[in-house]
This record gives sequence, C-alpha cells and structure tokens, in this order.
Amino acid sequence: MKGFALISLSLASLSALASGNVYVMSSGNDAFDNQLMSSLASNGVNATLGVRFGDLNESTDLTGFSAVYAQYNYNWNLDSITAAAQNRLISFLGTGGGVVTNEWVMWRQPSLLLPYMPTTYQSYRGATEATFTKTTADNPTINAGLPDSFTFSLTNLSGSESHLVAKEGATTFYRSDHAADAAGLAGWDVGGGRVFNFSPVMGELEIADPNMSRLLANTLNAAAVPEPGAFAALGLGVLVLLRRRK
Repeated sequence: MKGFALISLSLASLSALASGNVYVMSSGNDAFDNQLMSSLASNGVNATLGVRFGDLNESTDLTGFSAVYAQYNYNWNLDSITAAAQNRLISFLGTGGGVVTNEWVMWRQPSLLLPYMPTTYQSYRGATEATFTKTTADNPTINAGLPDSFTFSLTNLSGSESHLVAKEGATTFYRSDHAADAAGLAGWDVGGGRVFNFSPVMGELEIADPNMSRLLANTLNAAAVPEPGAFAALGLGVLVLLRRRK
C-alpha cells in the first residue's frame, strides 16, 4: 500500500493531534526566525526555536518534541550538515519522531540522511514563483484550509527551488510546476518516524504567503503525529528495503 491512510480531522483537532511540540532549527537569520515563529504560532503550531544545523549533534536534547523542522536556508553558506547532525535526526526518527526538510538540505545531498528522504534531487532553479497543485493523495491534515492549486513567490538564496522526484513508495502531496514529475511536497513513513521534503528554500517570501505558511504548519502537524498515528505503514517491500539500508 502506498502513501498515507486518510482520517477524518476537523481544523480544531490539528493542534491536539500534533501534541504541540515542534523543534525548529534556526536559519541563522534572526529577523527571518522571528517571522517564521510568528507564522507558525498564528497557524496553531507550538514550536520552539533551536540550534542551527551546524550545531545539531547527539547531545542536542529533543526530549518531548514530536517533530523537527530541519530548516536549512539562510545559513547555507555558514553551516555544514555534519555526520553528527544527520545521526541525531536519524536517532530522532527511531523514537517515532517526524522530520521536515527544505530545498537546501536536498541540494547538499547529506549521505547518511539520503536513504531516509522520500525524494531524489535532480537539479535546481532560480525562478521567482512556483505553482503547487494538490495531487490525488488527499490528506486532511496536510490539505486543511488550502486550495487545490496556488501560486506563490520564491525566495532566492543562490537558487530558489529544487527539482525533487518522489521515490517509489513515497507520497507526493503537492506537485510543483518545476517539471512534470516534480514533487513540491512529498513524504513517507521511514526509520520508525516520518519524513517530508519541501522543494522551495522556504524563506521569507514563502512564509509571507498565506497558503505556503499554512502548508508548512499543516505538514509540521502531520510530522508530529505519534505512532501509531494518522499515517498507514508503507508496503512491506519498502520496509524491507529500509531495514536493509540500516
């Protein structure tokens, strides 16, 4: 079975479902971090601002958090995605947590994390806007309050959006107009938890857009669903493959 099981959720139930504990890795840009945290709060996400990617390691305490927004954008030229940071996220997944990433993470191709990512990186572009279109893989948490298709401005941080293609067994929730096979948002269950990839850099212009800011908040809520939760397990073939990769 591919993708995630559908469940009936009201908008009012989203925050309770997410258990209100999301760890947001800092972008390294204070003004943007303030914008992001304000946006998440206004969209019902109980988030805590944490360390930058370069400072994440096995000693970073993620106790009590259900999801991590592995944000990497304004700090792309300041922080590397270290092995220690990757191992911390992998161990967090092993506890049933969720991880959400953005464009620069996939562009960096962090080797330890790649088997856990629901997409593969193809290329990137410097477009000024993108259009996301909902796929048939409807999910009431992720799609809540959003139109079937919307166009938004892209932040350019030495590039604005990656061409990501969903792996076999992953679910594409929104297509991007970047290419015919481009996933704007894709996710899957993996490593004991859940991982979602966004194709844009998710900077100030995306967060200023009401649809994209809502989509990020919805995705963080979905990532924070504890196991067993709203998402069904993937097919046995994918599970066996991931076990072999450990």
